[in-house]
Amino acid sequence: LNLSSDRSVSCASCHKQELAFSDNVALSPGAEGKVTGRNSLALGSVINFRLYYGAEVGNGIPFFWDNSAMTIQEQSEMTLANPNEMNMHISEVVDRVNNLEYYKPLIDKAYNSKTASSQNVLDAIAEFTNSITNYETKFDKAIDQSGRFYSGNEYLDDLSSKENEGKTIYMQKCASCHTGTLFTDHSYRNNGLTIQGSMDVGRFRITENPTDKYKFKVPSLRNVAVTKPYMHDGRFYTLDDVLNHYAEGVQATPNLDPLLIQNGRRGIPLTEVEKRQIIAFLNTLTDQEFLTNKRFAP
Repeated sequence: LNLSSDRSVSCASCHKQELAFSDNVALSPGAEGKVTGRNSLALGSVINFRLYYGAEVGNGIPFFWDNSAMTIQEQSEMTLANPNEMNMHISEVVDRVNNLEYYKPLIDKAYNSKTASSQNVLDAIAEFTNSITNYETKFDKAIDQSGRFYSGNEYLDDLSSKENEGKTIYMQKCASCHTGTLFTDHSYRNNGLTIQGSMDVGRFRITENPTDKYKFKVPSLRNVAVTKPYMHDGRFYTLDDVLNHYAEGVQATPNLDPLLIQNGRRGIPLTEVEKRQIIAFLNTLTDQEFLTNKRFAP
């Protein structure tokens, strides 16, 4: 709480471990009685942060719904300074940290210094974030047990018939965007959400390129069953809502992704049975041990 201007919120206020470091409201409370502009993205959706994110891998995977930050440090500083979130300039954060007695021995041990610098503080946040790992899902264990390289189509013995059927449908109808180890292609796309009022323009806010209007990050689906609500504005509260959108609710908004227009029809054809099967598969992507691991707890 000490890292927000009025000491009312912390990083963990919006990124709760039991929710895979996401939040269970559409927009999260921020400092000074404000609310965040977008839904809190889950942090616990990677096998290893250090492997996938930030400058340490040369051209790291960007952060935020509009892909506007390229490193954990940059993401942290922007979040701390956001007036709707922590509302704290990094210099104020450093002063708070250096004035708290319980940090002093930790600063000394970590940096061999009596006080922390702004870079020390951001690096410390990054170091904790990098420690977050998530690879004990039912799906991961089923792949390990199969002893085969996962190509996407094989039957996994440790999954139920319904889960395997859901996986097959998922690979056919969802994996064009939600692909790979993290179940995302790391792009930003317009998925045809209904435009509500002065709707967030997404990536366009950063690039000012008209072709980026209403495009948002394709999020990872690891732990997706516990990270509701969904979309950049948290408009959908269940996975059923999400699948119903793709099956029947995709709108002809500017820059709609071409993958959502097939044979003159918008959306992804899905039967009710297929929706149930996909959800069964998505539930295999939850790492239950990760949600309670004391390493990440207060």
